[in-house]
Amino acid sequence: MAMTASAPHGVGKAAVAAPAASYRTTVLSVGDGDTLRLQAGGRSITIRLAWIDAPEIAHAPWVQQFRAYRMQCLPRGRQISIQDP
Repeated sequence: MAMTASAPHGVGKAAVAAPAASYRTTVLSVGDGDTLRLQAGGRSITIRLAWIDAPEIAHAPWVQQFRAYRMQCLPRGRQISIQDP
């Protein structure tokens, strides 16, 4: 969760962003290429990758190719870190 601190209205101070939280997770599965299912802290979570324009399930055969590539990069069981912006 991103948090900012700013000065009262009309005061010329810039907003300051709090540091982003980082989490260690384990890859459980890859969805359609831009969706990952992860295990974090004993829970299963689903995330969508920002700024990744992956084909949707209905767009065969490209979705299978992209998903295979993503699974090669992020195989099941791989430990990764995610950051909450």
